[in-house]
Amino acid sequence: MHGPFMQSGVFTDTDRWSAEVRDWNLHFSQIEAGPLEAALARVMLPATILQKVKLNRRFHQEGHAPDGVFTFGIPDDHRRMSWYGDEAHENSVMNFNSPDGFDAVSVAGFSATTLSMPSSVFLAEAAALGHEMREEDLAHNAQQHLADPLELQRLKSISEGILACLSRNPPIVSGLRELEADLRYLLVSIVTDQDRTLQTETRAQRQKAVDRAVEIIASNESLTIAEVCRYAAISQRSLDRAFKERFGISPKRYMIARRLGAARRSIQNAPPDARIADIACDHGFWHLGRFASDYKLMFGELPSETLQAANG
Repeated sequence: MHGPFMQSGVFTDTDRWSAEVRDWNLHFSQIEAGPLEAALARVMLPATILQKVKLNRRFHQEGHAPDGVFTFGIPDDHRRMSWYGDEAHENSVMNFNSPDGFDAVSVAGFSATTLSMPSSVFLAEAAALGHEMREEDLAHNAQQHLADPLELQRLKSISEGILACLSRNPPIVSGLRELEADLRYLLVSIVTDQDRTLQTETRAQRQKAVDRAVEIIASNESLTIAEVCRYAAISQRSLDRAFKERFGISPKRYMIARRLGAARRSIQNAPPDARIADIACDHGFWHLGRFASDYKLMFGELPSETLQAANG
C-alpha cells in the first residue's frame, strides 16, 4: 500500500458511487424515493485505507469487502442502520470479514467510516498485543465487536483528524504516521478483546425468510408478492412485517425500488434511439405514465432525462 493521499467526490448515481468504492463487490439498492447524494472520501495511508461514506437516502447494502485485507465499519450513529437484520449495537465496530459478505440497511442521513488493513498487518499487530490469530478466526468471528465508549470515540477522533489533515490545501502530512499507528492499535485492541465481543448468530432466525425473499426477488424481478411468499415459505403478513422491520418499507415497495434501479441501469447503457417504453416493459412496468412518475420520484429526473444525459 502507498500514501498518504486522499480522494473525494459526491455522486448522484448509485452504480457510479459503488464503482468508485474500489476493490469492493457492492450491491447498493436505493429503497427510498428522492434524488441521491452520496459522498465518498478515501484516504490511502502506508498500511491502512480509510473511507468515509455519507448517504442521504435509505439503502439496502450488500456485498463483500476487498480480498487480502481485514475491514471494519464504524457508524457515526448506530441508530441509523441495522446489521444482518438486527439493530446495530451502540459502541460497536462492524466486522465486514464474513465469507458470506455483509448485509445492512441504512436510513437517510447515514454516515460511517470503514478501516481496512492487509491481513498480515492486522495479525502482526494482534500478535504484538498477545493474540495469536489466523485469518479464518476473524472471518468466522462475531459480526459486531463492542468497544469501550472512550476507545471508540478516540478511534473516531483519529479518523476524523486524518481526514481533516489531508483535506487541507496543502495537505498536512506531518504526524500522520503516528496517527495511523494509533488507529491500528486501537482498532486491533477493540476487535481482539474477547470479553467485549458480541456473539450473535450469523443470521438472526427471524430474518432467514427475509434473506431468502431478497435472493428470490434479485433472481427474478417479475415475480409477484404471492409467488415470493410461496418460494420463501412465509406468509404475506409475516413477510410484510419483517420487511418493514428491516427495510422500513413493504415488500412491494422494495421490489419496485429494485426494478426502478435495474431500469435506470438499462437506460444509462441504452443507445440514443432506445425507446423508454420498451425498457420499462422489460422491467415489468406496463403503465408508462406511472413508471415515469415513480422514476422521477425515486431519482429526481425523468427516464428521458437519464437517457439524454447518458448519451449527451
